[in-house]
Amino acid sequence: MRESGPVSTGTSSGPSGLDTGGGECGALVRAHDWGRSPLGPIEHWPVPLRTAAQVCLESRYGMCVFWGANFVALYNDAYVPMLGAKHPAALGMRLQDIWPEIWELLAPMLEGVVRTGEPTWHEDQPLRLERGDAIEEAYFTYSFSPIRDESGAVAGIFTAVHETTAQVLGTRRLQSLARIGELLAATRTEIEAITATIDGLAGAEPDVALAALYLLDEGGAARFAGACHTEDRWAEHVAAAAEGERGLGASTSAVVLPVARPGSGAPAAALVLAPSPLHPFDAAYREFFRLIARQVSGALSNAAGLAAAERRADELAALDRAKTEFFSNVSHEFRTPLTLMLAPLQELQAREQELPEELPADVGLAVRNARRLLRLVGTLLDFSQAEAGRLHARFEPTDLSALTVEIASMFRSAAERAGLALRIDAPRLPQPVWVDRQMWEKILSNLLANALKYTFAGSIEVTVRALPQHAQVEIHDTGVGVPADELAHLFKRFHRVRGTRARTQEGAGIGLALAHELVSRHQGRIHVRSVEGQATTFTVWLPLGPRPEQPGGAAVPAQVGGVAAAMADEAARWDTDQERTGVAMALDVEPVSDRRLIRTVGARVLVVDDNADMRDYLVRLLGQNWPVTPTGDGREALRLARRTRPELILADVMMPGLDGFALVRAIRADPGLAATPIVLVTARADEKTAVDGLLTGADDYIVKPFSARELLARVGAQIELARLRRQIVEWVGAAGDVPARHPGPCPP
Repeated sequence: MRESGPVSTGTSSGPSGLDTGGGECGALVRAHDWGRSPLGPIEHWPVPLRTAAQVCLESRYGMCVFWGANFVALYNDAYVPMLGAKHPAALGMRLQDIWPEIWELLAPMLEGVVRTGEPTWHEDQPLRLERGDAIEEAYFTYSFSPIRDESGAVAGIFTAVHETTAQVLGTRRLQSLARIGELLAATRTEIEAITATIDGLAGAEPDVALAALYLLDEGGAARFAGACHTEDRWAEHVAAAAEGERGLGASTSAVVLPVARPGSGAPAAALVLAPSPLHPFDAAYREFFRLIARQVSGALSNAAGLAAAERRADELAALDRAKTEFFSNVSHEFRTPLTLMLAPLQELQAREQELPEELPADVGLAVRNARRLLRLVGTLLDFSQAEAGRLHARFEPTDLSALTVEIASMFRSAAERAGLALRIDAPRLPQPVWVDRQMWEKILSNLLANALKYTFAGSIEVTVRALPQHAQVEIHDTGVGVPADELAHLFKRFHRVRGTRARTQEGAGIGLALAHELVSRHQGRIHVRSVEGQATTFTVWLPLGPRPEQPGGAAVPAQVGGVAAAMADEAARWDTDQERTGVAMALDVEPVSDRRLIRTVGARVLVVDDNADMRDYLVRLLGQNWPVTPTGDGREALRLARRTRPELILADVMMPGLDGFALVRAIRADPGLAATPIVLVTARADEKTAVDGLLTGADDYIVKPFSARELLARVGAQIELARLRRQIVEWVGAAGDVPARHPGPCPP
């Protein structure tokens, strides 16, 4: 590449083409003393140089022209920001004098273009430039293209250049934020969050020259948590600096950023960050640091929240274990007195012929309910042991079809008594199924009892089928169904579907939950599907093949039948005396010998209770003094009350369909029945339930268990009060309007 001086070949003494335009740099080019430069006077410039200079000056893209062997520089206005403080002195200077700090990098590239005539191009190339008071890191995308003279030789180089520092730094910082965020997202504890923070900041060089994290207690004292590229040396300054974003002082360029504490104005931590000395700490850089602090704040907040949640979960688990242990202990304790009660009662029942005529019914009642209580205690014990992990299965190869037929058949009498068809389709399976026989009895008995409870017409079907890997058992009923929003809760303990028609409201609410737990012990699954008002199907899948023996396994096959028989007998009594509903029963027995009892002659009492034994007991007790009409359904009770006009209604609170409270409201809303006294009976002993009953409009409220004399006295008093109110109405009726019924319980 030869030096281009003031030569005549290819020059023009006329207008140079650079006389106007080009903005600030165009004016500087025209005012420059080119005669003292290697290029010579502007009017003697060769045509290729003048053309390149004109293109450069008129472009809005950053451009330079380097001419001659010394690469003398011409540039336009768009290139000026890249020069910084070197402008305007750089105009007409040699390139190596303009950029001495990067000349060793540029020289080989420029010489390569001159030597080969081939252009070169670079994207986002990092260059450390001194454009002001300090060296800074900058990024450029640029090209070097040859400018040829009239002979075809490379006489200069044309450069198009664009600074990409902002884009490169922005991308790099976003990547750092994403990497830090990814590390923090995987943390669950405060220690993990601190470690992830330091690891993430260590990978954020050079934008984070150093970093340190300090945790602040509620008093504001700083505790060093970790650092990268530095050591703990600012603890004494951090607490004060963390009150607001600020620097640590002249000794370091690091800044302190407060890490917010959720729900409080005080910071939870302080993050010390130092920017790279190669970049100005501008608004974008400051926002980058703030975003890091927000990420750390979020991670520490999440860790604190998870820690609090785990503490709450541990506390709840401890309470749950204590409750389970309590139920287990209480269930054990109940068994002994129940056994001591049941054994003598059964002995009396066996000697029924020796007892006075009025006692066998009471003994039978006591035996049935003692057995029921014993079964409920056993169910509660099973459930508590299952939850505590102490209920061990005793697996043995079993003819599942035969066992299922044996258990389900025990419910046939109860189904027939309820007017339902019980169908069992259980062909022999190709291989035995490993089950705990007693657990399977409880599973199937609970599912069948549930079907009987909610089915009033149609049938209950039990089917057994073999699948490739499982045995499938289905219990399908044509009952009232389950609302769609309740299906997900059916197997939860103590859950009840409110407002659903049922034969009884009795039960602990853990039958289905126990069945679910016992199926899980077999590593099986249970599923329910239902259409409200039409049908419900429970499906149980039990895996085929041998099952691992668990501790406590029995060598002798377990006997079954007791649980199923007891539950079937109880289910059969849900419909006891339904055929007598609406029929007045005046029992021919001796009255209770207490002259203080009020016996209003001819007063009719309507007894409403869904428990057959309790209903029978109340009928026998009240029937000694008044004619009694029994029913086990709230809706039927309302119909009977409108037809028979009883002098008093004695109703249980918890009943299927229309419960006691709803029955009271319906009676009070009926003008013909509004004056009828109502006494509620319930097992709920809390004050709120009693107050709710009285506020609903009941005249009296009796809590189970109650004494016979107390019940008779209260019923007699309410009947007499009602009679007196009617007499008062008759006596003063002519004097004006008198309300037929006091809005609340009337005092004597």
